[in-house]
Amino acid sequence: AAQTDGEVVICETRRDKRKGIDESDWRRGKLEIRTNIDGNTVVQGLVSIRINSFEDVCQIWQEANANRLDRLQMQGSDLGSYERNSNVITTIHIQSTNIATGVGTEGRLQFVDMASSDIMPNPLMKSSEYRGCVDGDLAKFSNKSIDAFNDVVDARCQFDRSVPYRNSTLTHLLRDSLEADAKVLLLCCVSSDEADMDNTLSALRFASRMQSVSIGKATKHIIGSKE
Repeated sequence: AAQTDGEVVICETRRDKRKGIDESDWRRGKLEIRTNIDGNTVVQGLVSIRINSFEDVCQIWQEANANRLDRLQMQGSDLGSYERNSNVITTIHIQSTNIATGVGTEGRLQFVDMASSDIMPNPLMKSSEYRGCVDGDLAKFSNKSIDAFNDVVDARCQFDRSVPYRNSTLTHLLRDSLEADAKVLLLCCVSSDEADMDNTLSALRFASRMQSVSIGKATKHIIGSKE
């Protein structure tokens, strides 16, 4: 028999401003990105909520979304515009221990809802010229965190020794998921409307570059001992 324990953490970044479930914690300086003793990137001061089932995760996610919606309504902000510029990172930590031997395993599952990958209009380039570019390097993303993420992907594709993870809160938080000992699945949402062709093409190019990043091989994390 095995005993399983879990925790979930939800964090949001917007225009490189970080928010927990209570955004006032960031303004007061209570939350800070650190590296723990195991070498993992964590947000110090962010609340971890214990979970016992998948239903618990769904309930916490719904409560977090409700809190955000209430906050936006109080501020008079537009939800659609807000979501296009925000990144939501949900991290689930799971630990399973064999009751008889005391040996267990631990793992982490991370879901990231990234901001829109809309590109910034370039007055020096016509739309048809951008579509004809092979790599699309002349275009920049409107969202700075996505642009910084793109720089990280480019650096990883070129096997640069120095990767600019710290240039953005988003890339800083996702550093562990973009290096060895991880598996990554990218779902790219695009539009088929002709008016969105440039943004769709940009998103597909980004996904193509992401596919070229060598992440590494995920390994099994053993904890405890047989004694």
